[in-house]
Amino acid sequence: MPAPKVRWFVTVLIAMVILGVAAGLSLSRARDSATGAQRGADGVSPREVSEVPLPGPGASIPASMAAEPASGKPVSSARQPKTTRTASVRGPVIVTYHVTQKPTCPSGTDQARLDGQPVVLGWTVTGAKQTTLSVDGPGVYATYAAEDTATINFPCGGDPGGEQTHTYTLAVAGPEGTESKTLTVTARVNPSATT
Repeated sequence: MPAPKVRWFVTVLIAMVILGVAAGLSLSRARDSATGAQRGADGVSPREVSEVPLPGPGASIPASMAAEPASGKPVSSARQPKTTRTASVRGPVIVTYHVTQKPTCPSGTDQARLDGQPVVLGWTVTGAKQTTLSVDGPGVYATYAAEDTATINFPCGGDPGGEQTHTYTLAVAGPEGTESKTLTVTARVNPSATT
């Protein structure tokens, strides 16, 4: 074989070896970068995970094997203690306050008079042990329990066919404050006939 042909053959052979090594390095880098892209936040590739033996049914997973959620916080197989927020201390509260029986004014004649019905109020209060009730303005009419009712006469006066109105203020006081609510109650004044 003449010398020029041998030199050409050796040159081609060396170029092919260099290209083969470069292609191998390039494929190796591409595989490493693809594996790195598949690695999760914990840095474990899918291949490494598949090689870890999984526990049998009913067995607990060790903390070292627990996956991390997208938030990046580790998941623990132990239950975390629940934290409950307590409401800030608040003064007494009138939960309900209403008329349980509407009043009526007297009616009938002077020979057969029908008495009117009293007003009955009911309420529920929290944050205190007792309440007070005022009728038609300031001043305590009576003291009651936190959950109670009151039956109060409903005086009627004025022109027949008109209305009689009275106000009832429920108040409650405690170490953290006070609260009050007022109900305005009306009843029709009935005509009284004389015989």
